[in-house]
Amino acid sequence: MATVPLTPRQGGVCTTDSALAPADIIVTTTNAAVSGVIRGFTGSPVSHCMLYASRGRVIEAIHEAVVCRALSKALTGATLAVAYRCKNLSPRVAEVVVAYARSKVGRRYDLTGALGGGAHNNPAACSALLYPTLGATAPAFCAVAGAGMLQSPSRYYCSELVLESFKQAGIYLIAGNPSTSVPEDIVTAWRRGKLQYVGHLR
Repeated sequence: MATVPLTPRQGGVCTTDSALAPADIIVTTTNAAVSGVIRGFTGSPVSHCMLYASRGRVIEAIHEAVVCRALSKALTGATLAVAYRCKNLSPRVAEVVVAYARSKVGRRYDLTGALGGGAHNNPAACSALLYPTLGATAPAFCAVAGAGMLQSPSRYYCSELVLESFKQAGIYLIAGNPSTSVPEDIVTAWRRGKLQYVGHLR
């Protein structure tokens, strides 16, 4: 499994929310079972991402819905939390990014879309996971899901919400479609120089 670049032990820094700016992206992981499944699917140390809004609050798509809540609450149970910032992002554009995400608060979580992101990233794992339920049709189902064909236009999952918010502001952090993304894509965007490292919150 890959590791998050720059840890506090290897050139990174520990920080607090006072260092964050609107539209910063925070990737996290926990010890919860669902986090382990996502990390196993994606071969990544991260399983979730969220967008920093301002004043200690974040916007994120969680199993209940898209919510705006306190960062401290969002990080409950987090064993890893790393903040990244889009390079050369003006305050005006950051407002556009946050405003788009905020306009989706209350929308339902897109479970099938999240599954599609995992299928796009790792179709073999998707097929193995669903084979006990779907049998020989599992590969075909995963192919459809991985193409983003099961994603609901009115629902969002975590990385889709974050990356679509930037896309709506004219910033493409990944080459693919946000509707087939995974949280690891945020770390990959850092590796490719599209994001700068802010620090470790956990």
